[in-house]
Amino acid sequence: MAQNIDRLKRKRLLSFLSDATFGVEIEEHRVQLSTQSLSRYSHSNEFESRRFNPYFQTDFSESQEELVTAPHSSSAEALAQLHELQMILASTLKKDEVVWPLSMPPHLENEDVDYLLTHFKRLGTKNIVII
Repeated sequence: MAQNIDRLKRKRLLSFLSDATFGVEIEEHRVQLSTQSLSRYSHSNEFESRRFNPYFQTDFSESQEELVTAPHSSSAEALAQLHELQMILASTLKKDEVVWPLSMPPHLENEDVDYLLTHFKRLGTKNIVII
């Protein structure tokens, strides 16, 4: 580690790293406890349009929430905003929903796959599936 820092100093690159900004993007699934499957509820209207909301998006499915922080001058600030975004997401969940904290969904049944193929509402695109 010390050798890497010395190398950065010699190449005068250390100042670039100290001027960096930090942002975080995570993906989590909403899961319904009542059905033990991916949530069938749509992306929350409380977040308004995905096209204009920079912090709450959906990625590969309607149940996969993508949380994106703004750029910050420290990683601690980015993580603090991420925590706030997670709290906001939690406040919009339906009574029988929880957050599955991984971008890979839990075990999928055939009904889940069928739902994913027919209910992804990405603006300006059609459902595209490669099997």
